Amino acid sequence: MKLYITYTVDDLQDHAYQVGRVALDQGWEVIYGPKEIFEQKRLETLGTCDALVALSAYIYGSPEPGTAIHEKEWDRARADGKLTGALLVDVQRSHWDSNKLEFSFHPERLLRLIFFQKKL
Repeated sequence: MKLYITYTVDDLQDHAYQVGRVALDQGWEVIYGPKEIFEQKRLETLGTCDALVALSAYIYGSPEPGTAIHEKEWDRARADGKLTGALLVDVQRSHWDSNKLEFSFHPERLLRLIFFQKKL
């Protein structure tokens, strides 16, 4: 069985690798989405996997809802009937380092982040 893990490289990579190590110990083959640099390759690789885990702390720089690669990966996995799971940072009540949260720099993106996390 293959597990596809998607995350933001600059803030959640260490956490993604911890999830991956646990999955490996459970017998999963682990694929890290961001290592597949191009969007089309990421979606193709996801298509070969059995499950997806998304680690989300912010909206990944996407200017419009539905256009971020992480959201496309989530939508693709759900449409294909794959097992999905998400680990989310609660941006309004957590102790997460605020410089890691994109809406700190782009407050207009907070509503898109909330929409994306509700989808997850």
